[in-house]
Amino acid sequence: MPEGLCAIIDLSQIRVLDIFKYIHINGNINDNEMLHIFNCGVGVILVVAPVHKEYVINYIKNFYACYEIGLIMDKGNSKVTFKGRINWL
Repeated sequence: MPEGLCAIIDLSQIRVLDIFKYIHINGNINDNEMLHIFNCGVGVILVVAPVHKEYVINYIKNFYACYEIGLIMDKGNSKVTFKGRINWL
C-alpha cells in the first residue's frame, strides 16, 4: 500500500462460507484470528479505479463470486482499517 493510503474494509460485507462459520464457532476462534489465519475465505482482493468497478465486478461474476468489501482512501498512517463486524449467521 503506498504511503498515505489506507484500505478501509467493511467486515459486514464479507460473505462468510459455511466452513469458516463452522471453524469459528466450533473452534472457539475470535474474529481477529479468523481474519489473520483464514482470511474468512475472502480469497483474492482486487483494487480497481472506481470508474471501472462495476465493469470488473460484472466481468468476474461470469466466472466467480465477486463483490465489493471496501475502498482505498487517503487516511492517516494505517495501511488497513476494519469497520463493521463479520456476520457469522
